[in-house]
Amino acid sequence: WSGTAPGRGTEVYCYRIPRDCFEDELVPVFQTIGKLYELRLMIEFSGANRSYCYVRYCNPEDAKRAISSLHNFQIRPGYPLAVTESVDNRRLCIKTQPPLDHDVTEAEAARELGNIL
Repeated sequence: WSGTAPGRGTEVYCYRIPRDCFEDELVPVFQTIGKLYELRLMIEFSGANRSYCYVRYCNPEDAKRAISSLHNFQIRPGYPLAVTESVDNRRLCIKTQPPLDHDVTEAEAARELGNIL
């Protein structure tokens, strides 16, 4: 892949994956829709998957088609996948922070954080 990563609207969220199902089964299914940029399968420390993954396509049209075509697709007999639009959570929430020095404003602290992120 060359260039920037695909933008918003290119990722789908897939759940109800059998716990012993891995990329070797999932990638071919999702590739039937279009070119994949990445598939991120969540794995537990035990080695089993966490029953969900994120799939990013190279364009939003393929992501939409994956939702309509692969939702309730039987990855194995009795195991229908659930495929939905992924929620783009590109926000950082800082709930606790140390007190600001008396000479630093909240706007200055936010600007400095923006430089880091």
